Amino acid sequence: NVSSLTSVWIDHDRPIRRPLDDSVVQVVAGRQSTVRLARGLTPALLDLPPHLLKHQILAVGGHQKVAIAICNGSQAVLGPHCGDMETTASRRRFAEHIQDWLTLYRFTPQAIAHDLHDDYFTSRWAQQHAASSNVPTVVVQHHHAHIVSGMLESGWLQEDVLGFAWDGTGMGSDGSLWGGEAMLASSTDFRRIASLRPFPLLGGEAAIREPARVAAVMLREVQLWDQHFEHRAEWIYPLESLLNLDYQHPFTSSVGRLFDAVATLILPSKLLGDGRAGYEGHFAALMESVCDLHVEGYYELEIVASDERGGRPAYELDW
Repeated sequence: NVSSLTSVWIDHDRPIRRPLDDSVVQVVAGRQSTVRLARGLTPALLDLPPHLLKHQILAVGGHQKVAIAICNGSQAVLGPHCGDMETTASRRRFAEHIQDWLTLYRFTPQAIAHDLHDDYFTSRWAQQHAASSNVPTVVVQHHHAHIVSGMLESGWLQEDVLGFAWDGTGMGSDGSLWGGEAMLASSTDFRRIASLRPFPLLGGEAAIREPARVAAVMLREVQLWDQHFEHRAEWIYPLESLLNLDYQHPFTSSVGRLFDAVATLILPSKLLGDGRAGYEGHFAALMESVCDLHVEGYYELEIVASDERGGRPAYELDW
């Protein structure tokens, strides 16, 4: 009952023409780091070396934390955070936002850049829009894009770098799901020289929502799993039967999934709840929230030679 809270209620009936999220920043090691670029911080001008590009390009982002960008060859502008493309509402907002920007900047793309993953909504939109506009598309590997964005921030777009891209998952050039990559990269090309040791995602995308599946696989890989393993994850579903399924689970080299697995094994039950991740990075955030900032030790992550089967890189970080 509003009347019990206040005597005056002030509202307005003005339509929200351009909805915009709040920006989110945090301080890491004494420096401000932007988590979500939106209100007050966008549109953001991106500094490009002269003559780097010759065409007008629209870039549409990935599938989560999407933001678009446009480039006229000499300048680039990054748009605000549009969110994850999981719902019809966010997808409609994404399409309207692009049209709004093209009109506002009087911009006609001569090419559209999108993620390598064909099943992302942004990739499908880019392919359909490019076909209807008779312009080409530019396919960009997910983790190469991460590294090049870091190169842009540092003013290194014309350099060759050793870049590390550690995240959740993104489609790799070999068709597997990457997420813990070391690349020798330029702004236009890359060579994957190392990755996190790959492991199967038990049940595919279900393992992202239920990280105990990843923990079970990892325990089995290091020969610590058996059917008598006592863990609260067993209360949720029969992991042993899932492990024994004659099913080809997709493999990933994702550091994000590694964090999920470790969190599942070490966090108290009251934090994990029903064992299901409610949002991206949920369990990693829980682990960060209880970590001891005074501990200075670390774990060795051994670099080992891989067998290079199936296009795997020459070296792996052995978790």
